[in-house]
Amino acid sequence: MPGRLKTPNEGRRLNDANQRARISIGLLCLSLIFASQSLLSFAQPVPMSPTHLDQLVSRVALYPDPLLANILTASTYWSEIPEPAAWADQHSYLKGDDLWH
Repeated sequence: MPGRLKTPNEGRRLNDANQRARISIGLLCLSLIFASQSLLSFAQPVPMSPTHLDQLVSRVALYPDPLLANILTASTYWSEIPEPAAWADQHSYLKGDDLWH
């Protein structure tokens, strides 16, 4: 019967080979992780001029803080937006304080 092991020793040798392959792959992954982290640690932040910083935040600075807090939260947890949006669509008849109860 093809594919069937003939002796118990053959099965042990295959298990040992599989285990060595898994260990080798794990060590390779760890070495890649450590190598990439060491490369990132050498990266220095780029200093920005006050003019460039003003240009970056000028559009955002016009919005009120509560609105910015909601926008930043939504951009951080963007994957959780569809569920409450669907709820809001289903309950569009609610207005004002009824939304909180």
